[in-house]
Amino acid sequence: MNKCRLITHRKKAGELINDCLNTTALSILGTPQRKDEFVFDVQNFSINRLNKTINYWVQREEINKHITFHCAKHTFACLLLLYGANLKTVADAMGHSSTKAP
Repeated sequence: MNKCRLITHRKKAGELINDCLNTTALSILGTPQRKDEFVFDVQNFSINRLNKTINYWVQREEINKHITFHCAKHTFACLLLLYGANLKTVADAMGHSSTKAP
């Protein structure tokens, strides 16, 4: 089993994307104990549950802010750009099929 596999579904494009989490992401998220274990329970997915999971991580790191998935996603994109990632890489990481504004 490839423990770093991340599969996402692009809703607008209707395609599955296979990626590999880097070692930093794996150290934060941990590796699954079972082959069928997910970081997020996609069968019972809700944005509320996702935000609770993110805030659990935020509290665990003693960050005193309310962070939503939307905020975390865009902070991630800004940090990628700040550290030199190109727009295509950021667009791919964000699940966008293009670097052009709508």
